[in-house]
Amino acid sequence: IVESRRKLGYDLRLRKEGALVYKVDTSVRTGEGPIVVDSISKPPDASALLGPGEVWNSDGYSVTFKEVTPEGDLVEITVP
Repeated sequence: IVESRRKLGYDLRLRKEGALVYKVDTSVRTGEGPIVVDSISKPPDASALLGPGEVWNSDGYSVTFKEVTPEGDLVEITVP
């Protein structure tokens, strides 16, 4: 899943804006940890957000944050 996180509403106090990329394991029940965010910090904070030019890779998948546009974030997703 890729979310565009902006300094609005719930995220008003973000230190930086960007794309949050995470995996959801649908075999794991809700409340038992189905969401996995690859991040240096636990729980994830602004360090988990991709900025323009940054890439996230996992299990052969790749998400590249291309640019911020007036319409929103442009990302490229590559699947194995």
